[in-house]
Amino acid sequence: MKDYKLLIGGGLLVVAFFGHRYPEYLEKLRQITAKNVQIIDIKPEDAILEKSKLVADLVTVNEDRINLAIFNQQFANRLDSYYDQNISSQQLVDLYLASAKGFFKNSLSGKYERLAEETTKMFQNSVGKLDHILSKNEIESLRNDLIGLSWNLSN
Repeated sequence: MKDYKLLIGGGLLVVAFFGHRYPEYLEKLRQITAKNVQIIDIKPEDAILEKSKLVADLVTVNEDRINLAIFNQQFANRLDSYYDQNISSQQLVDLYLASAKGFFKNSLSGKYERLAEETTKMFQNSVGKLDHILSKNEIESLRNDLIGLSWNLSN
């Protein structure tokens, strides 16, 4: 018990002597950790935002909006690598669905009535309805739409 009191007393003395410098240490720590972080906050064109606005408006729970924004941004960032693999539109849709199921598990199942339907329409506007090997333009169009969706969900 005596050691316990000694530790508390020592801690109080340290706070008394150095407590006024505590905010400085926190600020230095924040600067060090944030030094290499780059935040790119470029708003997509209005035409791109308009394509995904309906999908974004269907999601009403803030946590779901944030998670969907992160998911779509990450998926959009990976789309360029799929072009080199000659991916078909059906394979890309299957990949998107499998990724979404893995990321969200069942947290969105049955929660938003028309979300799947409107997301499918958004995909079809970019890559078409028929299965085919995607062109660079189609992948870029879908990438822009997903970034727009991410923007609409997060703002």
